[in-house]
Amino acid sequence: MNNRCLFCGNWATTVCCLSCREMSRSAMFDTLLIQFNNASIADDYYNQIKIISQQIETLEWILPPIRFTPVTYFDPTVHKIDQDAKLYVQKASLDVRNMVPIEVTGNGNCLYNSVICLSGTAVLTPSELR
Repeated sequence: MNNRCLFCGNWATTVCCLSCREMSRSAMFDTLLIQFNNASIADDYYNQIKIISQQIETLEWILPPIRFTPVTYFDPTVHKIDQDAKLYVQKASLDVRNMVPIEVTGNGNCLYNSVICLSGTAVLTPSELR
């Protein structure tokens, strides 16, 4: 037990203790974002970020490839049209005027929320994509 768990800081045999391995993916990635944020303000931020990245690389089970197959149709039962964005699309070049802007949560993660919405799956989280 010469490692500290990346998520809770307790001593563990690997960089993730058995208890934290039971966390949801969303909670894990939220914790990792906090770890990176804290590392980014340290005096030796480069080394801190490098250490965290190297620890994450040992967690092969958390890094499966992300498969992205974008939705190619508008489903009004799933998607809501963003009326403000629709005005901009109508003024845009002809090659995008047939696109339908969809509404996503504007909470600072709108780009990631858009990718998740377009992927047609709810298994990804904004924290994971970051």
